[in-house]
Amino acid sequence: MADLIQQVDALRRFVEADGRLSYEGREIIRLIVNALGGQGADLSDVSVTDEKVAVNAAGAADYLANVLIAGTGVTFDIQSSAITVSAGLSGLGDLAPLDTVGTAEIDDAAVTLAKLASDVLPAMLYLMVQDDGATGQTTTGTAADLAGMWAAATPADTGLAWGGPAGELTVTTDGTMTLSAMIGVNNASGSDHELHLELQEDTGGGYSTIFETKSPVVADGSNGWAMIPGFVRAVTSGNTYKLRVYDTGGAGTIGTGPQSYVSVMVW
Repeated sequence: MADLIQQVDALRRFVEADGRLSYEGREIIRLIVNALGGQGADLSDVSVTDEKVAVNAAGAADYLANVLIAGTGVTFDIQSSAITVSAGLSGLGDLAPLDTVGTAEIDDAAVTLAKLASDVLPAMLYLMVQDDGATGQTTTGTAADLAGMWAAATPADTGLAWGGPAGELTVTTDGTMTLSAMIGVNNASGSDHELHLELQEDTGGGYSTIFETKSPVVADGSNGWAMIPGFVRAVTSGNTYKLRVYDTGGAGTIGTGPQSYVSVMVW
């Protein structure tokens, strides 16, 4: 009898979303029915009535209606072609409303990006822009906007606006921003060169520098880069950002030599 109780308990795990039993569940029912067939002493005299047994057109009794699994509140209709739950799904606990599903029961292919809630994987906005490869900008010892050398932004999601050649980024959504930039410079000045790169922010009161970095020393006749590897900042719709550059040593040229780019992600 203990084995029978374990089988009944195991049956709870095999009720599918439409109320039907899986193959494994039907096998458990078969074992339960076989076990009951050999344990008549455990059945109440009034448990099996004429109404519980239906007869098909051929006269063969192969259909059991409203079979109650004791202690569960679950009633099954059992026939040769199918086993379905006719009542009592509330007796299956969390499985009944299907609000608890184990990791092992989720098929890998069933989990797609569209199925993930926004609080699990927030929506990501992207913007990528590179220099146009033709418009150069010569550096000086005074900080100047990095402008006039940019191509169109591709991609540029709604929520991020690129100001074209002027090189201004406007965020039109609230969230968290990660900005990366790599600015390439060619030094043909005849002396060593260092490229300084500033990231500036305007939240409504004018621009101010929020991050600054510089390249390693670039020898005459060589290329170098100043990089922002991933600057993270909380942003508010309407915030505007731009890059400025200046040099130490000889002048360099940006935009026509080694490639420059800006990459932005907001979530």
